[in-house]
Amino acid sequence: MLFGHHQLHDESLLKGRLFQFSRCSAPVFIVVVALIVCANVVAAETPNPTINEILRYFSLTAFGTKDGNGDLRIKKWNRPIVVRVKGEFENRDQWKVQEVATELMRITSHSISVYNEENDQRKANINIVFTERNNFYDIVKIYDKRIYSKNHDKLKEVMKNNKIRDTVICFGTIYPGFEHSVGFVLILIPNATLFDERAACVEEELAQSLGLFNDSRLATHSIFNDVSEHSSLTGHDKILLRLLYHPEIKRGANQLEAIRAARNILRSSDVLKFQ
Repeated sequence: MLFGHHQLHDESLLKGRLFQFSRCSAPVFIVVVALIVCANVVAAETPNPTINEILRYFSLTAFGTKDGNGDLRIKKWNRPIVVRVKGEFENRDQWKVQEVATELMRITSHSISVYNEENDQRKANINIVFTERNNFYDIVKIYDKRIYSKNHDKLKEVMKNNKIRDTVICFGTIYPGFEHSVGFVLILIPNATLFDERAACVEEELAQSLGLFNDSRLATHSIFNDVSEHSSLTGHDKILLRLLYHPEIKRGANQLEAIRAARNILRSSDVLKFQ
């Protein structure tokens, strides 16, 4: 399923994302994300959100796909996240991943850590690979084979289009697991891009991989937006992520159930004031 697909038509376009998302309970799903960012963007300030605004953003980002398909239920991780950085990257790329992982754990209270190459025996469930853009499709095919998925047809179609391939910065594939959980995430970032672009990719893709899979231009004060002016998590985004991982927001909840629970949380707790 195609979530969103944008090319860099002019310099005023800040971000474009490509999502391919198929969902299942036993087979594997895939989400493909592409991100275009401007290297010199300064994070814009956002106003204090209201309850209704956060509920609207939550409804826009936590459910559905760009083409109107998808399982309209809450999906999020149900086990600790271990992020592994692979490929050809600089030390500051690794530091950025650590920084974002630490911040996302602070926001969500969900266990998120970075794999230690020297002595770590854990199995990573998010891989961030810094590589040449031309390698994206081949790498996805390898991971599809490992996870017994054959859902890379949309990616192949996109990557055969040179105009699209040459105007996107990064891709991510998300393979959800059982019972509306996230099973595995692969993020691909071209190593030849500017560091600010790579850093923006890391922040947006890691945040989105937690369960806010949809982008909407109506989510103005958010990085989960096709043409957002923001290059890092906004106050709205932090509230959305904290809300998503609140114990009262259950995996598998439909939109009505989740919004009802979210409204109660926002009215009876300090989540709305979280920064």
